[in-house]
Parts: sequence; C-alpha cells; structure tokens
Amino acid sequence: MKIAVIIAASAVMALGLSGCSSEGPKQDIDTMKYEVDDMNVTTKSMYETLDTQGYVVDNVVYRGDDLCDDEALEQLNSNCENDEPYTSCIGFKVDYHLSSNPLVLARRLLGGKDIDNEEKTQYFWFGKTDDGEWEKAYSGEIDIVVK
Repeated sequence: MKIAVIIAASAVMALGLSGCSSEGPKQDIDTMKYEVDDMNVTTKSMYETLDTQGYVVDNVVYRGDDLCDDEALEQLNSNCENDEPYTSCIGFKVDYHLSSNPLVLARRLLGGKDIDNEEKTQYFWFGKTDDGEWEKAYSGEIDIVVK
C-alpha cells in the first residue's frame, strides 16, 4: 500500500519547510507492515531534525519491510544505547540540502558552521519497544543496519 501522499502532505504542512517545491519532497514509502500513523510519527521526527539543522529534505526512501526484520533489530540494538531492547524498527534513507533561506545561512555563519550546498544523505532508524512509542534510535551518514 502506498502511503507517501499522506505522509508528504502532513509532514510538509505541519512543518512549513522553506525551500520545498509546492509538491514537497519526493518520497518512496511502500509498506504492508506499518500503519500510516507509524510512518507519520517517524517521518515527522526526521523532518524536524533536519529542519532544525537548517536543511531541506529532497527525497525520502523507506528501507523496506524485509530490511526491518530480526537481524536489523539485532544490529540496531547492538549499535544503540537504549534501556530496553527494541522489538520493532523502521529505517529511512534521506537526501537533503542546506536551505537557501538567508536567516538559516546567517545562523550557520554566526554559529561557526560551514555553508555547504552539496546534497547529502543521512540514514534514520527508529526503534520501538513492546510498550513504548517510536523513538529515533540512530541518525547518521553511515547506515548501521547492513545486509
């Protein structure tokens, strides 16, 4: 079931991302394993993280139902410091670039950060315990779940 349209509309509208086209970022999210609410919570967290850092999301790719299995959970739990082991996981690959908003650029310069307009890729993994909510377990330029 394709749920990208629902996610794109809610995530972009909720955050009001600057620099996005009227269509929003391109998203490839096709899942039979997770509900729309699961995807909305996790993608919103990704957008908020990158938006806070002054980045604009270009493309979101769900890592796939088959990748989010027991082996992925084992790798995620061994690479993350969580109190209780995760029993479910969701992973994404996100392409993004620095916002061209002058306020964002000024904040970066004043904060001593480089202005690098190059497109970048980041991996996000979310974990959930049996009784818990989705939480960001990992985000970085290297994918920690490898098959």
